[in-house]
Amino acid sequence: MDDVEDSKENKSTDELADLKENLIKSGISTQQSPNLVEEGIIAGKKIAKTSVVTLLAIGIVEIITGILSGSVVATADGLDSISDAAISFIVLLGLRIAHKPADKKFHFGYHKVESFTALIAAIGMIVLTCSFLFEPSL
Repeated sequence: MDDVEDSKENKSTDELADLKENLIKSGISTQQSPNLVEEGIIAGKKIAKTSVVTLLAIGIVEIITGILSGSVVATADGLDSISDAAISFIVLLGLRIAHKPADKKFHFGYHKVESFTALIAAIGMIVLTCSFLFEPSL
């Protein structure tokens, strides 16, 4: 029985070695960064900052355009962009908190805060959607 398990283990090890060799030949790096989570949080913060600034700018321009032209659609789209910016800001705050190092209160760090803020953002989106759907007509 041990011989069968050893042959399966050797086969999977050989397959992994072949895969790694093929990746190296094709120019794909097989080395992972030791701080992969850290790099992901930093990249996420950059993306969230860009999202907040862009959505706010678009929202403000659309609201001003809607007011000046009398277009309800442009104004509504501007409000939608600003609400999206608020959700992105919540995500940005979560990423900033998740990036904090471990301390006495949270021995393993704050990484789970990212999931919690994603939940808060999702609830916010549902609340905004419901408020748009069930708003009484004029």
